[in-house]
Amino acid sequence: MVQSEQVNSSIIVNELQLGQSLNKAVSSGDSAKFAYLLSMLSDDVLDQPQFQFACFDRIKPAPDETQLRKEFSLPESAPLFSDAETMLRATNQSQLFAEGGSITDVRLLAALAPTALVAKKEDDNSLPADILDILPHWKRADVCPKPEYSSSEPMIELLNKLHSSSQTAL
Repeated sequence: MVQSEQVNSSIIVNELQLGQSLNKAVSSGDSAKFAYLLSMLSDDVLDQPQFQFACFDRIKPAPDETQLRKEFSLPESAPLFSDAETMLRATNQSQLFAEGGSITDVRLLAALAPTALVAKKEDDNSLPADILDILPHWKRADVCPKPEYSSSEPMIELLNKLHSSSQTAL
């Protein structure tokens, strides 16, 4: 009996024990234990105990996008980034509207042959935009290249000009 109480006190079994342990660490000023307890938390919801039941193992996987599109007779999804073909389609749609076509004609053409959602090309060395959109900002900062400045001298000159012009305006 004493051994099981020691095991339960040393292992965090549920959220209540985690909360109590975090409170004790904060009140005692034990930052190492507080950091350790926080590091055990996970962003993944599947790590939660309610998703560890055997009934979840028997669930069929969801059908993939191509099967669903076939079943419901849906067209292909709109491309995210433009290429030569989608740029041509976008140009044709804008020409149709500029030549006096109605907005319903343009909408119909866009539904039949969708244009790209972003009118620039995707960089080959970067992650796709749909992946970047779901990344937290601290991970996105690690992945996205930071702009490199060859020299800070032009920036300093620009700031000095701005500063002097703001002083003369006063």
